[in-house]
This record gives sequence, C-alpha cells and structure tokens, in this order.
Amino acid sequence: MVWITLHCAGMCGPIVVGLDLGGTLAGREEGQTRGGKLLDAVINLSLYQVGRSITYALLGALAGWGGKLLQEVFRDISRVAGLVVAALLLAAGLRGLLGIRGLIGEGEGAGIKGSALTPMVRWARRLGPRWQRLALGIILGWLPCMIPLWVLGLSASTQSPVHGALLMVLLVWMTSLVIFGAGLAPALLRRRPGTTRWLLPALLLLSGVWMGLVSAGANGWIDSVSIGFTLWNKGYAIMLW
Repeated sequence: MVWITLHCAGMCGPIVVGLDLGGTLAGREEGQTRGGKLLDAVINLSLYQVGRSITYALLGALAGWGGKLLQEVFRDISRVAGLVVAALLLAAGLRGLLGIRGLIGEGEGAGIKGSALTPMVRWARRLGPRWQRLALGIILGWLPCMIPLWVLGLSASTQSPVHGALLMVLLVWMTSLVIFGAGLAPALLRRRPGTTRWLLPALLLLSGVWMGLVSAGANGWIDSVSIGFTLWNKGYAIMLW
C-alpha cells in the first residue's frame, strides 16, 4: 500500500485531476449541494475504477493463461507505449499552458470534455458523463506502469486465468486512496478563480515527466531510483522509476 500510494500519487494522481475524472471542475449544476457534488464525484471515480478493473482483469487472465511468455510480451509493449503516452501527456500539458485550444480545454470548464489524448479518448468524450468515466477507465487501464507489470508477473505465476484476473482487480482497488483522494481534492480545496487554466496542464506535465522517467528506466536508459527504509527491523525499498 505504501509503495502503490507513493508511486501512483506522482503519476496517476495528476492524471485524475488533470482530466477531471471526478467531474468536480466542470459542468456543475446550479443549486447542487456540496454533498451532491461529492457524491457525483465518488460515482464518477468508482465507474473509472470499474473500467480499469475490466482492462486489468483481461490482462491478468491472459497472463495467468499464457504464463511467463505473455508477461514478457506485455513488458516489451509497455517500454514503447510508456514513451508514447509520456509524449502525449507532455504535449497536452504544454498546449494547455500555452493556451492552445484542442487538447486541454478552456477555462473553468476544462477537464475530461476538453481532453483528447488519443482517438479513443476523443470517442469517449461523445458518451454521457457516466459512460465517459467507465470508457476512460477501460482505455487508461492500458497505461504502462511498473506496478501493474509486477503484478502481471504474479498473475503469470499462478498459471490460472481466474487467479490472475483477481490479482489485477485487487491492484486496481488498492489504488483507490490515490484515485479518490486526487479526484475529490478539487471539490474539497478552495481554488482561486483561473487556477484551472494553469493547474490542470501543469499536473499533466508532471504525469508526463514521471511516465517518461519510468519508461526510460524500463528501457535501461537511466538508472532506476528507489527509496530504502527499515520497518520492524526489515529492509524495504520503494521504486519510484
């Protein structure tokens, strides 16, 4: 939980806020209570997690069925996909900071409706607000990350599609502290007018840099960075990238 929380807070947390997956920055109904907004955000984020669970369950089942062979295929794909996703996130952040329309959206209404990282995300924008979150969860579940790859290795070791899928779904919901925390934060914190214009692009830039470092480390271009600590007289390490 410590490893997942620290790592995901740096990479996935900014994506959740930057794309406004909780829906707290865009399209607020007049007269809606604070509790109603928070409830809507919880529903949106839950649907996003369900979407990720669908993708992760599929990958876990394939790993459990195919064993080590498919695990290595996923790892090879992620080394390239990570660089592509990092470039898209950086492009979205830069275009948002520069005020270029089309990738990050405009003003206080910026967010999931104004974000187009891939053609599939553009397709998801056409769906209703609830279906958007589910679809984006399925799509963004393919984001390459070292933690899912590690759990895919565990799934492969089970030699069982069912057990492999359950391991990956468990991982999704272990990230809930970060996903729900980041998604609800905009509704809980006071914002100055206009902060959305620079905050959301900046968060996407942070995710892009983090993803780039993860991918560079996976390809052996840079050294991986980890934090070592001792807990109950046992040594542990949390890998950042």
